[in-house]
Amino acid sequence: MTALKNRIFAFVGVAALLAVVGWWVGSSPRDESPLPSEPTAAGVVTTGGGDRLQRPAAGAENSKVVEIDVMGSRLDASRLFDIGFAGGLNIDQQTRSTLDTLLTNMSDTPAAQEVEKLEWTLRNGLPKDDAEKAIKMFHGYRAYLGDMRGEMQQLGIPDTPAAANAYFDQLASMQRRHFDETTATALFGQENQNARLVMQASFITQNQALSPSEKAEQLDQLRAQLPQEQRDLIPNAEPAKP
Repeated sequence: MTALKNRIFAFVGVAALLAVVGWWVGSSPRDESPLPSEPTAAGVVTTGGGDRLQRPAAGAENSKVVEIDVMGSRLDASRLFDIGFAGGLNIDQQTRSTLDTLLTNMSDTPAAQEVEKLEWTLRNGLPKDDAEKAIKMFHGYRAYLGDMRGEMQQLGIPDTPAAANAYFDQLASMQRRHFDETTATALFGQENQNARLVMQASFITQNQALSPSEKAEQLDQLRAQLPQEQRDLIPNAEPAKP
């Protein structure tokens, strides 16, 4: 395993490629329950502030609410989803963190009652249409993770540029199986691109046909395409030996 591939695994450690490189989530058991065959995600979500429906006062209804521990505070799960100022759910790269948080707070194989309770919470805490969109996205994400575990492992770890292209092409196709184009791009687009760049860098560093200066030039070109805070994922080329 090269130093660069170790950096890729470190990237996974901060969840930047968690849903991009499927073999890294390999044996996770949390989604072994039956999943919807054709979930749709007509809407999108994000984390942050936004208008909310009034929550019910303390009482019997509150016992139905799914609460999430956020930095030591118990928070109604519907508050993880944001509504834009003009109405409607928004999406950015934090959306998957919200979906992962919901799944992390459920059993490895969620019972129907757990799912129903979450759906009730979202319907109770979000406007009607937005709640239904968030629920569809949640089910679509569960199905997507199940497909990743089943399909992407079969491809194995790409060991050539051609294999890497095939891997990412299949991944993109699978993402669009569960989400519309706009939603899939917002959820995964940047991370898909980052993963491709880091993988390309690994092949460059191992290419014995390139001189050190050629490797450095190509790695610099890839590094420049990454967000500033992630550019150190692509190391500098090793200097030529004297």
